[in-house]
Amino acid sequence: MILNMSSNQGIVTGTSHWMSGVERLLVFRPHASNKLFKKIGWLRTDFPDNRNEQGGILIGYYIKNAEGIPVQAEVIDILIAKTESRFPGYIEWSAMEGIMLQRQFFEIKEKLEASNPSLKDEVAIIGWWHTHPNGLPVFMSGTDKETQREKFFKPEHYSVVINPHRGIWRAFAGRDAVEVPAIMLLGNESDNMRRTSSNKAQKKKKGNKNKKKANHSKKSKKRK
Repeated sequence: MILNMSSNQGIVTGTSHWMSGVERLLVFRPHASNKLFKKIGWLRTDFPDNRNEQGGILIGYYIKNAEGIPVQAEVIDILIAKTESRFPGYIEWSAMEGIMLQRQFFEIKEKLEASNPSLKDEVAIIGWWHTHPNGLPVFMSGTDKETQREKFFKPEHYSVVINPHRGIWRAFAGRDAVEVPAIMLLGNESDNMRRTSSNKAQKKKKGNKNKKKANHSKKSKKRK
């Protein structure tokens, strides 16, 4: 299932849209979505940890055009930061915590070396995420924009702001934090992979069927 929570778009289901050509589209893979929702207590008012701002890092890879320029990105995992000051409307983590997040990132790359070597070199820190809890709107505050300009200033760097209580979120990109389209894939990672494989298998089966028909037609002509 694909869940699109953009403020100006509705819910989209199916798998035919998430690899579309939409510029700067940000896609959360199921593992990242599930981990994020669990951490922030999505749509829960009885979850103590989500009453103050939470945040962390987005791990993923870029989909590039023919010139090698990133045009879309996929989030495959999230890192959760231990913050120094936590109260509604503000988040900060120390330089030491930043080093710890970097270590966690390299651990993810090491695991990929065994499970998916081709993806290991492509995986990068593609941005950051944080929450605006309670009744706060989802937007890039002045402090958020300053963080974006200082640490995530490249055009392909993303920022995701989430309100777990109101069930809304938005994504932004680049130095100026321009809003971009974003979707989240829910469910099991393997389910989405099986669905993709199934679609390919059906196409292959259909192609073989058409090939058999063509061969049968040729044989019929020879008999005549």
